[in-house]
Amino acid sequence: MPKLVSFVQQKGGTGKTTMTMLTAGYFHDNGANIIVVDTDYPQLSFVRIRHRDLHNLSEEDAQKRTGEEILQEQGKKLYPIISSNVNESATQLGVIKTSAEFQFVFCDLPGTLNVSGIQKVFKLLDYIIIPCELEDKSIIAALETMDVIRGFNPDIPIGFVWTKIKRKHRVAERLEYEAYIKSMHPVHIFQYILYDTVRVSQQLNTLTSQPDTILDFVSELTGLIKGNLVHH
Repeated sequence: MPKLVSFVQQKGGTGKTTMTMLTAGYFHDNGANIIVVDTDYPQLSFVRIRHRDLHNLSEEDAQKRTGEEILQEQGKKLYPIISSNVNESATQLGVIKTSAEFQFVFCDLPGTLNVSGIQKVFKLLDYIIIPCELEDKSIIAALETMDVIRGFNPDIPIGFVWTKIKRKHRVAERLEYEAYIKSMHPVHIFQYILYDTVRVSQQLNTLTSQPDTILDFVSELTGLIKGNLVHH
C-alpha cells in the first residue's frame, strides 16, 4: 500500500512545493516508485516546472531533441506528475491508494484549504508535514493549518519542518517557537532544517535530485513512516 504524503501550508512562499520536489526527487532517484498529484489548480506549479525542465533540456541540446527523447537515450525515467483540482484528486488518490503500483504518493495541495473536496483528501492522506518560516505570520498560518487538519482528520500524524531559515537566526528563538507549537498541537518537529541558500533554488527541478540537501529529512521522514519516531 502506498503512503500518501503532503506538505501543507496556507501561507505562500514557505517552501511547500520545494520540499515536495526535493523529497520526491530523492525517493525516485533511490529506486522508489513515486507519483506526484498536483492539485494546485489552476496554477499547477509542479506541472509547469516539469514542462520548463523538459523545455530547457531540449534548448540546451545541439540536436534540438525533445527533453523526453534526451532522457530516454540516457535511460532515465521520470516520475509521473498528474494534475487535477482538489475535488477530482480525492477520487484519483482513492484509486492510487488501493493499488500496489507506487510506494509513495506526494500530493501538492493549494495554498488555501477552503476548497471543495479538501476534507476527502485529508482523510486519505497518511502523513502531513507543515513547512514553516521562522517569522510570526508563517507560524500563525501553520497553527491555523493544523487546526483545519485536525478538524477534518484528528488522528493523522502531523510533522513540522523549518524552511528557508537563514543561519543567522538564533537557536534560542527557534526553540521558544517550537515549545509553543508543541503546546498547541501534538506534532513531530523535524530536527532537519531547510536553510535558505541560492544553490537549492537554482538547482531545483523535477529531473534531478539534491541528495546532500534533503538526505537528513528523508531519513527522519522514513523513521516517522516506520513508526520509529514519536509524535510529541
